Amino acid sequence: MPSTLTVPPSVVLAAGATAPAWVAYTGLCVAALSACAVVANFVVTRYQASKQEKRQYADYVAAWTGPAVTGCEGIEGYHFHTVIVHNGSEQPVYDAVVLIDMSERAEMMEGEEPLAVLAVGLVPPKERVEKEIDCSGQLDPFFPAPLAVAFTDVRAVKWERDIEGKLSRVKPERGVLPAEEAQAEGNS
Repeated sequence: MPSTLTVPPSVVLAAGATAPAWVAYTGLCVAALSACAVVANFVVTRYQASKQEKRQYADYVAAWTGPAVTGCEGIEGYHFHTVIVHNGSEQPVYDAVVLIDMSERAEMMEGEEPLAVLAVGLVPPKERVEKEIDCSGQLDPFFPAPLAVAFTDVRAVKWERDIEGKLSRVKPERGVLPAEEAQAEGNS
């Protein structure tokens, strides 16, 4: 009798079988989703870097009162004669304006704002500008106190830092952004 080689049926099926179509489509979907995730991550990272780059110079600008002094005629207690605006960034800032709260000073006339606006102008990079304001400084700043400052950076973006140190981007068509939106814009 001739010898024949018999192969079990399970081996034949395994050797000639192909994967069902749904396995191939699942692999394709996983690959497509992975590619989308990589692209989305790239776009979000670039967007965040762009926002941070726009904000990077503004983060280093602040204003405060000069040293406390006494002895001005008609003013009791400590007050200041100078306002200091410091630009710690590597780019100049323009149109710097300091807002000084004058509500503790003399009585206000009806409709009068309790703010004094002091134009500082250009603040060169890595420098500070000190402006003399005579005897009109606010009362009771025994130590130098932060002041609100508004300025324009080299990209023509307008910014405002309040007396609490919160930096907000100013959009001309809408005014100052709410702190939450400005922070989200800076962090996203």
